[in-house]
Amino acid sequence: MSSQLVTHLLNSTTTAIKSVVPFEVQMEKPTLFRDKDIKTELGVVIGITGDIKGTMYLMTKKHTSSSIAEKMYGVSVEGDMLTSFQGEFGNMISGNISRIIYSEDVEIDITPPTVVEGKVTTNGHKVALKLSASILDIGEMDVILTIH
Repeated sequence: MSSQLVTHLLNSTTTAIKSVVPFEVQMEKPTLFRDKDIKTELGVVIGITGDIKGTMYLMTKKHTSSSIAEKMYGVSVEGDMLTSFQGEFGNMISGNISRIIYSEDVEIDITPPTVVEGKVTTNGHKVALKLSASILDIGEMDVILTIH
């Protein structure tokens, strides 16, 4: 996997987050993620296939996802609706990543989302990169991209 493809993926992810989340978002620089375990209150896992093979893990706290949903749709979201929103939120971000990265002549496809809570163990990847986002007045969100 070329460093140029990884750079395109990181840049597309940052752009996708900023286009999906309609609030002020501050992105931190990507860092290597060296742990095997990811702990999350509420997360979504989406596989990436095509020119880049890997997985996207999007993690938030429940109140962060609930606040995002409430600000986007104007209604309080909890329970099963929050779980459903988290899956759709992951779809929106990963779908936008696919669309954006395609403009760089990189073709990827995404798998349906799997919503997770608690600990997720990653394996089988060559590298994992973490992008952290701070959403003004709402909370934090982390995206871990594993490259296989």
